[in-house]
Formats: sequence, C-alpha cells, structure tokens
Amino acid sequence: MNRVAGVLTLALITPLFAACGYVAQDTSGRAYLAKYDLASASAVRPGPAGRTLRPDIRRAANVEPILRFPARIGLARIENGRLTGIPPKEADAWLAMGKRLGRAYGTFVPISPFIAAAVAMDTAGKTTRPDLSRVEQVLRRIRLGAARQHVDAVLVYEVAYSGENRITPLSVADLSIIGLFLAPSRWIRGKGLATALLMDVRNGYPYGTASATSREGTLTTNAGSSSVEDRIARLAGTQAVVNLVPQVEKLARTVRAQAALRRPGPAKPSQRVN
Repeated sequence: MNRVAGVLTLALITPLFAACGYVAQDTSGRAYLAKYDLASASAVRPGPAGRTLRPDIRRAANVEPILRFPARIGLARIENGRLTGIPPKEADAWLAMGKRLGRAYGTFVPISPFIAAAVAMDTAGKTTRPDLSRVEQVLRRIRLGAARQHVDAVLVYEVAYSGENRITPLSVADLSIIGLFLAPSRWIRGKGLATALLMDVRNGYPYGTASATSREGTLTTNAGSSSVEDRIARLAGTQAVVNLVPQVEKLARTVRAQAALRRPGPAKPSQRVN
C-alpha cells in the first residue's frame, strides 16, 4: 500500500530530505533585481552578468515581504493532492501552537475547502486554466479561498504517508488455522512526511518552508493485517504533522523577528535552521 500524495512535496518544499527543519526567507525583490540591473549597466562586454533578465523572471523576483504582526494566518491542509479539512488531533496541535505564540502573532484560521470551492466556482472561466499543473491548481484554489477569508498569509501543509507489511519468523503460523489469528507473523511499519509553505496571500511572497517525518510500527497477526497497515500509515502521517508543528512555530518566530527588523535597504540572506 502506498498513499503518498507528493503534490507540494517535490515541487515546493525545500527541506525535503531533512528529518525536521525549517527555512525562513526575508530577501528583497527590489534589491535582487537592482543587483542584476547594476551588473547589466556596468558590463563592458556582453556576458552572463550583463544580460537583461527575462520578463517572466523579473516579474517572479519583483516581490517584497509585507507581512506584519499581529496577522490573520490561514491553515490549509493538503492530502492526496486535495484541500481537506483538518482532523481533530492535528487541529489540537495547531491550536496549542497558537496559544504558545500568543496574541502578538495574531489568529490562525483554517481555510475551508467549501469556501475555496465556492470561490473557484465564482471565478470559473476567469482564473481556471486547463493548462495549469495539479500543484498550480491546488495553490490557486487555496489562495483564492484564503483571500475570501481575508487572511494575510497562509500556511499550506501537506501530509503524505505509506505503510509496509513484512513477515516475521512466525510467518509459518499463517499456514495453520489457529496461528493465522494468534501468532504475530506480520511486522507493520508506517512512514509519514509533513511539509509546509508559509506564503503571503496578497503577493505570493514565500516566507519559509518546514518539514518533519515520523515512523510507526507494530506487530500483528496475518488476519486483518491490511487494516492495521492502513491504520499505522495514517498514524504515521498524523504524527508527522505533530512533529511539524514545532518547526512551524520556530519559523513563525523567525518571520516575526524579521518583520520587526525590516527596513528599506539591501536584501538579507535567507536563514536555515535544522
């Protein structure tokens, strides 16, 4: 069984291979473009440093961090490539994080799949394009729903998990009628991955990414091992989100500190903490 839905996993999340970690960004688009414009203006001979940036690259780079605290921050959950509701255990973990951060950070609001779907229907034909990839489609829907809910930034997080069913030395008991139900002949393992992107709803600025993993395991009989495998895999996915929350909390504290120090001037380097 494999239920890994890698929509944002490969496309958006930088610290994919880290067990736990986050990356915060506070760089300036104006400073980034000015650096290349200066190189282009001062170049004596045509060369890589003196070439004009392509218009689409310039548009993508021309964005500034504008988030201020306290803020209204959305929580958007993705599983199997779709925007979903937030399960109770995950919601409890996010609620506890919000309490630890306090009012200075603002409020955290779940992005409703129903509101996002309604906005997508309202804008059908205006913002829906068949040439968009699955990643682009789900992000567009989340951003529209977040805008309708009037949030400043949205934390998009994805849950992925898989299960593995292995035999134990007692697997010979599977050949007997009684042993099939009594002997722990199967070792069930589950792996979970949770990844997140904090993005400004208004201009799409990426304030940072975070990731966390989880492993779960149990012994069981051959009878009913498939349902146990599914349960353990889902448990690993939920635990990965619980492990993700402290990384997002660190990211939020870093982003707020950067926002407090932000002044017009040269870009600051990105910061990575594991």
